Amino acid sequence: MVSSSMKIIDTLSAGHHEGEPFVALVSPSLRAELGPDAFRLNAFLAREGAISVHPVDAGVEAFAILCADRIRDRGRGLHVLPACPEARRLVEREFPAFSNRVLPVPSPMALQADEALEAAGLSSGTGFALAITPCVQKRLEAGGTGKRLVVVDFSALASEARSRGMNLMAFAPRPYDVPLPPEGSTLAIARKVADILSARGVACGSAAIDGIAAAREFLSRISAREAGGGSDRAIAVEITFCEGGCSIRGCRNPDSGPRPTS
Repeated sequence: MVSSSMKIIDTLSAGHHEGEPFVALVSPSLRAELGPDAFRLNAFLAREGAISVHPVDAGVEAFAILCADRIRDRGRGLHVLPACPEARRLVEREFPAFSNRVLPVPSPMALQADEALEAAGLSSGTGFALAITPCVQKRLEAGGTGKRLVVVDFSALASEARSRGMNLMAFAPRPYDVPLPPEGSTLAIARKVADILSARGVACGSAAIDGIAAAREFLSRISAREAGGGSDRAIAVEITFCEGGCSIRGCRNPDSGPRPTS
């Protein structure tokens, strides 16, 4: 049984990292959902003992570059960006012929965790990275970064805080420890990948598909096209399980339940 005297973060990480130093990551989708109150969450994370608090945006930039590198090496045809863990599972479950089209690169969250841990001097194996997201499915990414990535959905965090009589949104706003990139830079990852390849002289189309029904329709259409000869260029596709897109309106996964903000 977890002691009630443990910090909230220790409790939510199931005590696996109790007392260890950590860096905190806040996903763009949660920032979109909370708006200015996301800066109050930063203050809470600092109070819990985070060495530093980071937006995941820098991980998105590194992710786009890695995806572009893989697409350049693989050539024409469909390439699925593995930013959404549930979208990856959809492809593997319902379109197994496309399983090898999911690019073998770490998620933006895992990439940012590596960078933040190294910047904090925790790259030797001590400490962990804690990622806060509104999406329960992002927990599928936990265990990355050498088992040092802990993913917590915001509703669980808010619920645990409320059970202890704490309002997460009562803290004074606190900026991130690294600057936020320009507004909108985390959106449309597939287009970002295509732009990177275009600058390298590689023709690449892009598509952003959100929602399970739209994803099924799109993949079925691509499957039929490839049966008829395929595409003469590469296509970078960003699929998100949630309607509206992960980084645009925040997660809308029906399995995650209500998201209290106090």
